[in-house]
Amino acid sequence: MTAMTAVGSIMPSRILHGFDIAAETARNRQIVAANRARLTAKYGTLSDGDIGRIVRAEEALAECAKCQNAPCKRGLETGRQPVIAVVDGEAQIRWEQCAKERDYQRRTRAATRLKNAQIPARYVGKTLADYRVDEDNKAAVAYAKSALKTGRGAYLFGERGTGKTFLAAIIAQEYLAADKVAIFIKVPRLLDEFYSAIRAQGDEQGILQALYTADLVVLDDFGMEKATKYAGTTLCKILDARYDGNLATLITSNYPLEKVQSELDNATDGANFNGSRIVDRCREVCKPILLKGKSRRR
Repeated sequence: MTAMTAVGSIMPSRILHGFDIAAETARNRQIVAANRARLTAKYGTLSDGDIGRIVRAEEALAECAKCQNAPCKRGLETGRQPVIAVVDGEAQIRWEQCAKERDYQRRTRAATRLKNAQIPARYVGKTLADYRVDEDNKAAVAYAKSALKTGRGAYLFGERGTGKTFLAAIIAQEYLAADKVAIFIKVPRLLDEFYSAIRAQGDEQGILQALYTADLVVLDDFGMEKATKYAGTTLCKILDARYDGNLATLITSNYPLEKVQSELDNATDGANFNGSRIVDRCREVCKPILLKGKSRRR
């Protein structure tokens, strides 16, 4: 027998790539022996294989118990934890997504939705409990309390500082908390993005698509944009798509709809633009609600 043959006859039975099979088998037997009484008392008579599977599942559960709701790093079993059951004397280990992983993913999705929603930082985290209610805004607050449930849109208008944007941001965050998609955008900035996309030969449709499909779109400062035929046409596209999709649209403005119509009727780049078209669509998708009172800004 050559030296090569002798070595080859030993490696498969005892050592494989540095892994000592015999030693590992002995350790497994020790683990089974150490746990037999405990697991038999809990589950009844078990085979050595069942005891081994249950012990490994218990070790995984012990590892999960140390988790601090951080991203799971358990290799092939990432985000899952075992459920131990013994049926007719046979151990059954079922792997399910763990509650901590579900919570982590929920928080991650919520953070992503909040970032994408573009809600002004000063309003992030605010709720109706932070909003001062009085005779001047009680109708708007009543709408806000039912907005998520009914899915109805609104046109919140009134003088500067009466709390329109604040209330819109609160409603948007209620949508986010309900695992829905909300987008908050100031109309002048939105149109600037369109103009920039056109100048750069970008994809205007790509910008619009998110506004067509979100569960809620807040169009803040409506009427503050430069009154142009292009602005009116673009806003009509958004409102038409949301009307067809039966999706909620919330608009805030310093002006009543009649004022907006007058401005668009005299659009600087197209006097023949019919402002009544966009105003009629606003009325179809939004309930006009006036916020009165003095400015709350300090």
